[in-house]
Amino acid sequence: MADIKLAMDGIIIGGIDVPAAAYGDNLITHGGCESTDGWAHNGTGLASVAGGQSGNCLELTTGAATGYVRTDTGYHPTLTAGKLYLFTAYVKSGTAGNGSSYLRIYDTTDSSFANSTAITSSGDWQQISMYYYAKHTGLHFLYGYKDFSNAGTILFDTFVIREMATHSVVVFTESATSTTYRYTAITAGNYATGALLATEAETQLDAAGGVAYTVTFDDSTGKVTITAASGTVTFYWTCASATQIGSLLGYDCTADDSGAISYTSDNPIFTTYTVAHTLTPSLPTNLGKKIESAVMADGTTRYAFYAGQRTWQLNWVHLTAAQLAVLVTLRSFNGRLYYQNNDESATWYTTVMTSFSYDVIDPTASTIYYVAAATLEETV
Repeated sequence: MADIKLAMDGIIIGGIDVPAAAYGDNLITHGGCESTDGWAHNGTGLASVAGGQSGNCLELTTGAATGYVRTDTGYHPTLTAGKLYLFTAYVKSGTAGNGSSYLRIYDTTDSSFANSTAITSSGDWQQISMYYYAKHTGLHFLYGYKDFSNAGTILFDTFVIREMATHSVVVFTESATSTTYRYTAITAGNYATGALLATEAETQLDAAGGVAYTVTFDDSTGKVTITAASGTVTFYWTCASATQIGSLLGYDCTADDSGAISYTSDNPIFTTYTVAHTLTPSLPTNLGKKIESAVMADGTTRYAFYAGQRTWQLNWVHLTAAQLAVLVTLRSFNGRLYYQNNDESATWYTTVMTSFSYDVIDPTASTIYYVAAATLEETV
């Protein structure tokens, strides 16, 4: 994770990675639906038939009523309190035609349940999915619902529930609907600044929340603040490992945040290094281009052109020991850096520092100052 940012008179180098999700094993041992073993139903019949999303699938038959398939006694998975899970399955219309279908997870400890967002089935296999934050450790029933009253069949297949060991999902509740868990995923990728990550978090919280949210990044402290428009909000930062989004936003994931309308992160999401001394007046950019030539049999010459990468040469002419230490720290970082000369443009470039050198200006002076030079090369 690139967590270094260097600010020096309008030039910033930095970045933070939000990783893609990593999952545990499927806790439904019979989720492939190759037989009806391990499945119960509410309807007039259940069969395992060919033509599934993968291999066989479950064919549920009902009269003019709703119905469901669910895990049977002895096959219900055990979920662990405080863990986040992703539950998915596939559905396809049968002879009952197209209609509403959804997933449900039922907690046997307190008889509570949560439903996925419903979709309308069709003649193609469609995936239904839902996040689930487990409140209790114990058995949980898993359902696939036919939520319309046409008589006939509907097909289900490939039931999967897995713990999300690493993820970018924010789990939260709001005071107006405190029993309803809300989930939103921050898009995986690299964010060149804390402000960009804050903007993404605000966008996703707004989309999932019942109220509007403001998410800001304080460049001076490196911290994030999340504020709800009204009421109070609880964030369940403890729902996964330290690699989840709570830590990447700077919050202490050993405890949840509850009872307030606004929270500022416990830790900075960037370690900020600032070199206040000005650079040399020029910041040369070399835009190289690789050209290869070959002489053909007929004596002509042909050329191949390859897109070039930019190279920047940064030079400091009067650094204190403390300012030099900042650059030495940056040089020791082994990873990609993000570079912007915002005096020139707002464009960010992915770079690596390929060289760095420094020298003492006058070793006999009472106060020692340094010159330094660094080369950044654009990567693709």
